[in-house]
Amino acid sequence: MMSFHKSAVTLALFSATLFAAAHAQARTGGGGLFVEPLLQYEDSKSEIKSSQLPLITDDSSGTLKGPGLGLRLGGHVADVVFIAADARYTKTDINDSFYEKASSSGYNYGLTLGAQTPLFGIRVWGTAVLGGELDPEAGVSNLDLKFKEAKGHRIGAGIHFAAVAVNLEYQDLKYDKTEIQSWGSLTANNTTDVDTTQKGLILSLGFPIEF
Repeated sequence: MMSFHKSAVTLALFSATLFAAAHAQARTGGGGLFVEPLLQYEDSKSEIKSSQLPLITDDSSGTLKGPGLGLRLGGHVADVVFIAADARYTKTDINDSFYEKASSSGYNYGLTLGAQTPLFGIRVWGTAVLGGELDPEAGVSNLDLKFKEAKGHRIGAGIHFAAVAVNLEYQDLKYDKTEIQSWGSLTANNTTDVDTTQKGLILSLGFPIEF
């Protein structure tokens, strides 16, 4: 919890500083602010070291697939370099040997630094993910877990034309903590260390608005 609050405060301070700097640049004609809503679809592979849990001997791997929403909020300099706070929310289905099939929701947030090239509206960027959670429903074992403290990165490229951007990103996340919310009819709310990773592709449509 302390790590979550620390990351959130860091992100808020960064956003405030970014807005002040971008606003100053805009007044001098050197840059400005932008907001970019995103519609996305994720296709990732997940790996859960479920053998680190009590009474479970095997690890599990599978897939995470489903839609999501995103938002970038930041500033740009001379329509070349951009920097932004980046937040994502997902509604995915997880399929693996541990859950078999379960619905999940998740979010993550981070900082993005990128560049807009002069070639056909092509842009490239990298995002440092500072925090987030993944919360699947209980699987066939009736074990309800929540994966917390996401860290990792996204690397992306896209084409910006007219009012639309088409983006493709590779995402690599690791969750540092796991909360055991319940096991069958028993409420646990214990936190443990279960190594969990999420790696894959995100295809999105963005709608950048500059002001």
